[in-house]
Amino acid sequence: MAIQGQQQPRYAKEIGVEKRAIHNSINASIGAEEIKALKDSKLTSAIILAFNATNPSVEGKLEILEKGGTGQTKGMLDVAKEVGSQDLLWMSQLLLLEQAPEQR
Repeated sequence: MAIQGQQQPRYAKEIGVEKRAIHNSINASIGAEEIKALKDSKLTSAIILAFNATNPSVEGKLEILEKGGTGQTKGMLDVAKEVGSQDLLWMSQLLLLEQAPEQR
């Protein structure tokens, strides 16, 4: 099921898969409405996207997870705890930069 955002928890409940569904994803763009929808649901599994658009390094990914940033005041791990997510999958997005032809 590829439903994202605040509609995902409601739809999972409507079709009876709340206890089996995985929320995709807790990330730096999560808003108050999506957080509320997750809190009000019985979803306990989520993907945490550790992508920091302003710092794509390993340190930047850890910063997003632990401290927040890119518009978030909380780290994604704290958000996951707040909404009741217990089973977490961590996804570290890779940023592929195109090399100049002479560097290939």
